[in-house]
Amino acid sequence: MAGPQLALAIDAPAVGTRYVVLAVRVVSRGCAIPVAWGVLPAHPPHAWRREGLRLLRRLRPAIPRGWPVIVLADRGW
Repeated sequence: MAGPQLALAIDAPAVGTRYVVLAVRVVSRGCAIPVAWGVLPAHPPHAWRREGLRLLRRLRPAIPRGWPVIVLADRGW
């Protein structure tokens, strides 16, 4: 694909047993820079899809129109 494009990675690593940090990162040249995140309680376990989509929607205004965006996630998403 020619031209600019953007790769985002979304994951939810645990912080101990009490919290999960839902993070969206920009991936570029082997680095992943966090650009949006939220801290959620780890218990009770729940799906983070709604929160993840909210974070992605908040990033939408920062992405130039016409740029393809690839979102990387583990299979749990």
